[in-house]
Amino acid sequence: MSLAQDPQETLLLQEARERLQRLSLERLRVAADFLAYLEEKEENEATEELLKIPGFLERYREAMRQADAGEVVSFDSIGPNVLPPEKYLQIQPAPYGSGYTDTSINHDSVVTDPSAGRKS
Repeated sequence: MSLAQDPQETLLLQEARERLQRLSLERLRVAADFLAYLEEKEENEATEELLKIPGFLERYREAMRQADAGEVVSFDSIGPNVLPPEKYLQIQPAPYGSGYTDTSINHDSVVTDPSAGRKS
């Protein structure tokens, strides 16, 4: 179950909760069954999407076989040189510029018609 991040999602969950609380026990069971159906359908769609990836099922089965056979290592034992070093975005000014301002706002105009940009 994911936590609501979006204000609209929060409102929908609150509305659903309020509606569920007003239902009779019989209707609440029906609603719970329907929600379980929707959840299963969503999980099945995700599984189908994974199975469409070429070679996924074979790689998954091999990974499960390795796990069952104990052919695994602790993540902590891997060591620092196995993973790529962390890279941080370093924004540096260009040695020279186009002379245009507001290019990000008027990007399409500047690209198609350089005279559309304004000189600094």
